[in-house]
Amino acid sequence: MTAAGEERPRMPILVRPIRTTEDWLAAQQSLRDATARLEVESYEQTRLGTATAELVREVGVPAASPLALALAVVLGADGQASGLEVSLTVSGPVGVRLRQALAQGSLGAPSGIVAARRLVDQLLFRADGAGEAVVMRIGLERTTAMAVTPERMRDVADALALQPPADPAAESAQLERLRGELGERDEMIRALRGELEDTNRGVLSLYAELDERAEYLRRAADLKTRILSDMGHELRTPIHSILTIAQFLLQRLDGDLSDEQDKQVRIIRNTARDLSQFIDDLLDLAKAQAGKVPVRPAAFAVGQLFNTLRGIFRPRAQDGSVQLVFDEPPEMPSLVTDESKLSQILRNFVANALKFTREGEVRVSATTGPGDAVIFSVSDTGIGVAPHHLDYIFEEFTQIDGPMQRASKGTGLGLPLARRLTSLLGGEVTVQSTIGKGSTFTAKIPRVFSGVVESEPALDEASPAAKASPLAVFRAVIVDDDEAARYVLRRRLGQGFSAVEVSSGRTGIEAIRAMRPDVVFLDLRMPGVSGFDVLAAMGAETELAEVPVIVMTSQPLSDSERERLAPARAILDKAQIAEERDTTLLAALEQAGITGQGGQGGEGEQRWQRGQHGSEP
Repeated sequence: MTAAGEERPRMPILVRPIRTTEDWLAAQQSLRDATARLEVESYEQTRLGTATAELVREVGVPAASPLALALAVVLGADGQASGLEVSLTVSGPVGVRLRQALAQGSLGAPSGIVAARRLVDQLLFRADGAGEAVVMRIGLERTTAMAVTPERMRDVADALALQPPADPAAESAQLERLRGELGERDEMIRALRGELEDTNRGVLSLYAELDERAEYLRRAADLKTRILSDMGHELRTPIHSILTIAQFLLQRLDGDLSDEQDKQVRIIRNTARDLSQFIDDLLDLAKAQAGKVPVRPAAFAVGQLFNTLRGIFRPRAQDGSVQLVFDEPPEMPSLVTDESKLSQILRNFVANALKFTREGEVRVSATTGPGDAVIFSVSDTGIGVAPHHLDYIFEEFTQIDGPMQRASKGTGLGLPLARRLTSLLGGEVTVQSTIGKGSTFTAKIPRVFSGVVESEPALDEASPAAKASPLAVFRAVIVDDDEAARYVLRRRLGQGFSAVEVSSGRTGIEAIRAMRPDVVFLDLRMPGVSGFDVLAAMGAETELAEVPVIVMTSQPLSDSERERLAPARAILDKAQIAEERDTTLLAALEQAGITGQGGQGGEGEQRWQRGQHGSEP
């Protein structure tokens, strides 16, 4: 800024003398009225008014010399408005002080001068007839400048000249009122801020509670899954033992049965088979919920799958007035997914359809879908499902209440398991149904599985263990607290094994020390001394460390538990031991160093030879 600014044409709008504080308040009000009548932007009004207030504060009111405040519109070369100018006329020593302050620049200048200089576009000092004036100028936006016409300027100047002087008392009262309103607003803002802080604390507390509740529900779901899994495994072994013993009886291995006894044993077997199916579904569901179901994709044709399902359901389809129809699948490339899981999905759909269809048909079909998917559909002419029950039927352990539902056996696990398995294969399940007309359950499956594949060692079907039946003259110790499990294992081993049964880990260690057997079958979960303890005790004794141990368990094992079982030759699922046609027991014996040569199967004669791990009896 310069001490003397260039002269520009301007049109006076307002002049107000300032002698007292009341005059200053009136001049402020007039300045606000004038800029408002000129339709200056509120932001520009604020800039100009604040800069003026800073200068007046620097001068002080009342001042030693008279003051005057003037507002004028600065005109451009074309005679149009280009800016606004506010001048504060000062005379005497005060004017000299202000002129010197302006000449200093920003460094060392009074705070009022510095603040005003920052707020306006131009700040200068000008001498006029009434004394010396500090001039502040701001430019107008083009749209605002165009609105400030000469006619408007004259109208505003005339209106302000005719306006009666402001009542200082009323102005002071208004300021006091505004000050009070501002205080009330400040108090309200403080109260709202306090409420907001309380609300924020409440929200944070609610989030913490929701997180805690979500963690509780997650732990509850994990606990439920673990209970289902543990319970299923605990039930699975005795049920398979019952099935195996019933099969022994029906095969007349220990003598003939009367017709009534044969009927009773068949009822036991069929009941145990139904319960076994329920337990298997329960275990599969628990595994699916825990995300522990491995997918083992392989290539197969849809027609091959349909042939298998047709054979499974042929007996049921022949019993009643419901036809089970498998449509011939269209030509399509082989599927590369888990055939057993896809078969389980369709079995659940078909079994559900047959259960709730009195007459008509159940039709199974497959079509190609978008995105290289295959759509499997199972349609029936059964009782149908109401729209509001379509989601309910996929909940676990639930069935819709109705006469036909009450007359049908079921656990409510089939459809939930089918949906989970479909999701596991990367697909989705949909259902359409009409009451009294039937339902269509659809599983859309990617033709090629693209998820994570888990592999497990496959039993070599050409190995001697896969072909032989376990009959030999080897000494075995069976350590298990479950009498039925010991009995089934001993019968599966056959007459050639000399088996000693013990029911606890403590007596098992004593028997192993006394006999030094060719193989030990060891249950893990026993009261007192567990199978882990027995295995550790054997490893600590040089004479027993080389005795082959085959671990038997009905429970899933953690990684740390499997590490503790490293000295064992094999780990067997008890349910597989009880299954007559399962070959895992034979494979375990081979891993223990005992291999079979030829044989007739069942309890016929066998010749056995000892492998590299065997010991002389």
